[in-house]
Amino acid sequence: MNIFKSPAALDARFPKSSPSDIEISPKGQSNSGKTGKSVRLRERTPVVDLDEPTKNKFFRFYDGEQLYHRPETTTPPDSRELFNDDAAVNWDIGCGRGERLVEMAAENPDKLYVGVDIHYRSLALGVRAAANAQLDNVRFIRANASLLAPQIPSETADSVSILFPAPLPNHKDGFNGMPTLGLTHHIHRILEGDGAPFEFASDSEPYFNYQMRQIGSTGLFSCSVEELASTVSSASHPTRYQKIWESKGIPTHSAIVRKVS
Repeated sequence: MNIFKSPAALDARFPKSSPSDIEISPKGQSNSGKTGKSVRLRERTPVVDLDEPTKNKFFRFYDGEQLYHRPETTTPPDSRELFNDDAAVNWDIGCGRGERLVEMAAENPDKLYVGVDIHYRSLALGVRAAANAQLDNVRFIRANASLLAPQIPSETADSVSILFPAPLPNHKDGFNGMPTLGLTHHIHRILEGDGAPFEFASDSEPYFNYQMRQIGSTGLFSCSVEELASTVSSASHPTRYQKIWESKGIPTHSAIVRKVS
């Protein structure tokens, strides 16, 4: 059964929520904030020096000013540009340090993986891990994902994931965090065909409900009860944040939604 089938179904499954519904743990354990910033771990990301051959192979930088003001001058980030290949790409938007991508790339050498994030130090750790593992099927891009997405060619993605994004409140009692409605439409456009998966997860139930209502209301995706979960999970490739929150007993709320034409 498609739980996005009607507004009534959305209301029943995903109660309306706003930033005021998000509680911050007194111990700072939650990823969720309601004052414009998320409560993240207070830690320093190590500085990793990358040599030029490693950068040239595994890393790309897409300048935000160019993407915004001169998008027509941007080289499309497709598999031909990134891998010299024509296969579909598995995209991880907001990949952080990329541990999950490196694990999946190592286990699936016949598939292509690309991680996008805005934080260079985190990406550098992913690049170093990919280089140490001598992987040929994973790349990392530093870019604003909302500006990069319009440049990705249509129907070239095998899957897209956005896992544990920061729930950033806006002045309209909603959220600006990923995925925005615009990004959601581009995710639908770049997925290769009907049934192609878009995975979303959050440790914040109000934020998860908000985004699922947004995604469901577009009419671009379907979701079954079987692909909806709210548990402390045993995912085969949990993200770093997922491991941290779940070790503290904070459940993961996740869904795989699928493209419909």
